[in-house]
Amino acid sequence: MTRRRLTVALLAAAALGAAWWLLSTGLSAEEERLVGTWLHDDGLSRTWPAGLTAVWDLGRNGEFRFRLVDRATGDVLRSADGRDQEHHGRWFVDDDGVVNFDWEDRPFARFRRTLPPNVPGSLRYRLETLPIESVTAEEAVLRRRDGTPYNLRRAPAD
Repeated sequence: MTRRRLTVALLAAAALGAAWWLLSTGLSAEEERLVGTWLHDDGLSRTWPAGLTAVWDLGRNGEFRFRLVDRATGDVLRSADGRDQEHHGRWFVDDDGVVNFDWEDRPFARFRRTLPPNVPGSLRYRLETLPIESVTAEEAVLRRRDGTPYNLRRAPAD
């Protein structure tokens, strides 16, 4: 009898998984408009007199890649040990029209954040939220926490 129950449970789980996959709508309309490569021009500084461009690659699979590029040379900013300063994570737009960037790209670490804070090994949540002001084919305006706009323009080759 136990083997039969296990078989039924596995079949039910497989059926639920298949139904979820078939009925899932994929990306929302707002997410669909944001998929692609976006550029944000940061201001000038003493370290980077020509300024930096933030490059955001927002993937259809919910993953993102972020890097800073020197506007004068086109080179990706590097750390002291010579590695590219490139960050990966996950992104989505919630029901309130807010873009959420999850900077944690390791699945096990994301799982550890679901644990209660008093459990050894639990992690704090690293989520950046930027409300959407407007999105067109060529530009997007998001709102930072301090209320200032974060202007993005679509990369020319995108």
